[in-house]
Amino acid sequence: MSSKIKINKYDIQLLLLWFALFPIDIPGKIVYFIQAIFAIIIFINAFGEIRKVPMFPLVCLFPLAIIVSCVTNRNTILLTQTLRGFIYALLIIDLYIFIHKYIRVRGDKELLHNLYAFSKVYFILSSAWILVLCITMRMTENLDQVYLVLGGKFNTAYLMLIFLILFYSSWNGNKILSRNWKSGIFFVLALFSIIICQIIHVSTGIVAISVFYILVVMPKEFLKSINNPILLVVIIVTSMITVFFISFILKQPFIQNLIVNILHEDLSLTGRIELYKLLSPLLLKSGAWGGGFGSYVAAQLGYHGWYNAQNGLAEVILTYGYCGTIGFLLLCYVSSLKSKGYYKALNAGIFTFILIAIVEVPFDARFIFLLALFMLLEKKEV
Repeated sequence: MSSKIKINKYDIQLLLLWFALFPIDIPGKIVYFIQAIFAIIIFINAFGEIRKVPMFPLVCLFPLAIIVSCVTNRNTILLTQTLRGFIYALLIIDLYIFIHKYIRVRGDKELLHNLYAFSKVYFILSSAWILVLCITMRMTENLDQVYLVLGGKFNTAYLMLIFLILFYSSWNGNKILSRNWKSGIFFVLALFSIIICQIIHVSTGIVAISVFYILVVMPKEFLKSINNPILLVVIIVTSMITVFFISFILKQPFIQNLIVNILHEDLSLTGRIELYKLLSPLLLKSGAWGGGFGSYVAAQLGYHGWYNAQNGLAEVILTYGYCGTIGFLLLCYVSSLKSKGYYKALNAGIFTFILIAIVEVPFDARFIFLLALFMLLEKKEV
């Protein structure tokens, strides 16, 4: 008598949420339609959880600010970006209400186990395809002409980092390898991820994964600092203020050696230094609601072809204004304030995202995904 395979409805919804967060690159605009459908399905099924999420009114201030920003700027960003902004806001709400419901029903361990399984499939697919491109000599210097599974080199680098976070948080041995192998496997996976980032020319990814690895092997007392909500907000704000002093930082011999001799980049950070000098007037003109989702306000500068501010918090200000930024910082504050569990790699991952926010724009749904886990996981790392 054959046993029936039971498919849990919560696991299916978790998979839909994962795909909405990390969509595989599909030709055309159909991927946005799929994201919208999945986000709506999850919201309908988890709507009742709203009253159970700690401090939910403060959690939803940021997504509400995104919606108001889109409506305010609807004539500028047009209908497509307005709708995408609505779905992005809904996806943020989904992260908190659905993850809370999943943990309540299925538990922390099952959540991390399944998220790790999803990320492992993505990690294998992305890596295998990149290696195929290398072997078949189809990997070119211009990556805009190369198809990548997740649609771009930065998406691939962020996926590598999130895979490492979930591996370290979930994996504790299997039938072949015991838990004693964890440190060695983690090192090999981190090194492999760095090699993949090198192949696709993502210096930020190389730095991020290297820093993440160092943070994970450090004593946990340092990482626990972001469980202090005020300190977390201060670190995020500092990641923006730093760009106004970056010329001084780049004069330090150690930093120059790292950029030029190790990362093989130029000391202008591919033109970012001049961009940062031009940002201040734009930031001051952002107003209450910014330019709206997909407005790419920094593109107005016309400098070096940048579409964004090349800084995480600055891009939030330009896109959603001062009200949106307050909502974002409150989301970070509440996520830290209500955090009960402790997972070393998760804390290290959030730290790493904040660090790379100095020169990139990682404060998106993927960062908020980590914040939701940070807030809602109840147990401590085994």
